[in-house]
Amino acid sequence: MAAKSRFTRLDAFTKTVDEARINRRITVHPELVVDKGRGEKMEIHLNITFPKIPCELLTLDVMDVSGEQQVGVMHGVKKVRLTPQEEGGKVIDNYGFGSLLILILRTAVFATVLPLLQMRKSQAAVIPVRKYEEAYASVSWAFGRGENVEQCEREHYSERLDSQRKEGCRIEGGLRVNKVIGNFHIAPGRSFTNGNMHVHDLNNYF
Repeated sequence: MAAKSRFTRLDAFTKTVDEARINRRITVHPELVVDKGRGEKMEIHLNITFPKIPCELLTLDVMDVSGEQQVGVMHGVKKVRLTPQEEGGKVIDNYGFGSLLILILRTAVFATVLPLLQMRKSQAAVIPVRKYEEAYASVSWAFGRGENVEQCEREHYSERLDSQRKEGCRIEGGLRVNKVIGNFHIAPGRSFTNGNMHVHDLNNYF
């Protein structure tokens, strides 16, 4: 009798199975919050590695339902060349002083009006291959390996593609996009839009 008294003092009211289930149940309370900001941008941070596609071929595009397109995004995004997987996939440091000087000359605003310092070449030589690719894409033409383009031959563009074919690439940085439904995609080849179609020039990838 004494043992029963101790038990009833311990738990005077017995719990049914249903009560125990209710006690352990997770309750979800839905809540809808309206974003009052208009025209604000959202940041997307990237750090994606492609072990078997060279940086020379990769293009980053952003599209959304409002119709806005960012084609060939370069601002705020950096492409890091990587050695082939069988060599460890290490970062390739290809920005020595000479390469950095040429990069600055090709990308700076004043480079379009100053003569090229190297070998006293004409102003046309300052235009990088990327500009030719963009020009071809603007009229929906495939650029390919830049055959018969003087600047491509001068920069050995075709040979550079072959030498980097087994390399990898890491894309890192950030994007600023509208707060609407959309997508960003990374694909080989310069992209262009034709009507409702968004396509990439894959000639150099295969």
